[in-house]
Amino acid sequence: MEKRNRLINIALKEAELNIRIKNPPNSGEEIEKYLSPFRSEFNRMDKTNYYSDKKIGFAWCAAFVFWCCRQAGFEIPLHPSTSKWTMAYVKTWYEFASSLGLWAEESEKDILPGDSVVFRKLESESEFCHIGIVKEIFPDRLITVEGNLLLEKKENFTVKTVGVKERKRNENIKGFIRLDEKKIGN
Repeated sequence: MEKRNRLINIALKEAELNIRIKNPPNSGEEIEKYLSPFRSEFNRMDKTNYYSDKKIGFAWCAAFVFWCCRQAGFEIPLHPSTSKWTMAYVKTWYEFASSLGLWAEESEKDILPGDSVVFRKLESESEFCHIGIVKEIFPDRLITVEGNLLLEKKENFTVKTVGVKERKRNENIKGFIRLDEKKIGN
């Protein structure tokens, strides 16, 4: 439970930084620490050096969760053998968690602070579109800490942030990941 509490506190400290990222390009000095672990692997996978350019960004909610987990001491692989993709993709979190028995649909288990929550069909039609860290649980809603969180929508761009968000417990919740310190801890 110690690492899970540390995870929440790390995510909350990041939310206090008041990050504002314009999308496009979905990159910037403020979030490079989340993006940088994945750049070399993206280049290797795509046989390119495209992602070496720090002006090139990508959706970073999963990269934010990955960074927070690593900072909290969870040994989460950058590119798990269970997926052809890296942990910068939400679906990879599902595949990784499922392979270790750490995945549960919303109705299958009690949610705890420090669980990761996977969302579907929030801003897109994807079944694995967004991920965040659970801070608090209520019967009808969750309080989460999320990266790449929509802050403002303009005609030609959006502004994203790290923030604390209240989410209804509804069909947009795909499921949860319970980080097990014995399976992926130090």
